[in-house]
Amino acid sequence: MINQKINKNLWISPSTKSRLRILKSTSETSGKSLLIEFENQPEDIAPPYHYHPGREETFTVLEGRLALKVDGKEFELGVGETATAPRGIAHTFWNPTSKVVRFTSEHRPAQDFEGFITSLYDLDYDGQSNSMGSPNILQLMSLFKVRMGEQFLFASPQFLQRFATKVLGTIGMILGKPSTYVSKEHKKK
Repeated sequence: MINQKINKNLWISPSTKSRLRILKSTSETSGKSLLIEFENQPEDIAPPYHYHPGREETFTVLEGRLALKVDGKEFELGVGETATAPRGIAHTFWNPTSKVVRFTSEHRPAQDFEGFITSLYDLDYDGQSNSMGSPNILQLMSLFKVRMGEQFLFASPQFLQRFATKVLGTIGMILGKPSTYVSKEHKKK
């Protein structure tokens, strides 16, 4: 566990040293959007190339540079610049520099991305993830199962992902892997 304290709006990944801050929660916007601020370290791990069938994601850089791949095109954004991954369009992002990058990520509509992303950070904070900040496959599929259809990997057919998520997510839940995870520290807040 890392020394800095998390609070009700701040999540910290001990594995990647990245931070997540909820600026406008799903409940504050009645589900219309979710606004997150990320702070990613140099050489941080990029999320897999993925897409959201029912949600767009807009990135705005606050500090540093952010690299993105959207619909097969790679590019970088600087401070004040914005890019949007429309619904159904594959995308990923990463820090291409040796300095910290801070940026916002706005999801429209919010769906349950807040529950998913904060669960990932809380699992890592409580030591339930590997060195790259990812939980074991059964835990991950339990998180995906209740959010079925909100996001998919680009490289695999949807029907295979749905099948694997349903089977492995069910096994995970039977074995006690929660569909939403809240850190002991966040439960205190």
